Amino acid sequence: MKLKFASILTILCVVGCSDASKEQGSVESPIAMEYESLVVTDGSVDEAFKVEPLEFGNAINFISRAGVVNILEGVVSDVEATGYVVIDKAYRFGSKYVLVISTGEYGASCPATSYVLVFDVKSEAVTSKSTIEGCSELVESLSEGNKLTIKKDGSSLTIVNAVI
Repeated sequence: MKLKFASILTILCVVGCSDASKEQGSVESPIAMEYESLVVTDGSVDEAFKVEPLEFGNAINFISRAGVVNILEGVVSDVEATGYVVIDKAYRFGSKYVLVISTGEYGASCPATSYVLVFDVKSEAVTSKSTIEGCSELVESLSEGNKLTIKKDGSSLTIVNAVI
């Protein structure tokens, strides 16, 4: 059986070649993973995250291998100043969770500050975060394959492969 030169080059590129070689002759395969929309009930998500009041402020707790971790400590500057905390939307992308949360901090004139955060279950840490500007409490989202778009008050944030 004879193989043509282009077929051999394609086989070699699939096995491993530089990005420059891939650009010349092969097409990258699409990512098969998609965002899975999760149900948020009574301040908890997928039994992994739970909103709980503290003596001052609020927490979003995650039970890690080392014990309970308040993931809000990696998001807001002062956890004790969070007047309220609500998980608006939640998605899973492999071992990562994307949470959209609203908080009321320092009695701000806007009803809610919205944060989008990525929590990696493997490292048990917030790996990236962002703020979505605007005073509205209404947050919309649209997931399409490996792309997730969060919108609020005309501002939008696009997350690809659970990376902000």
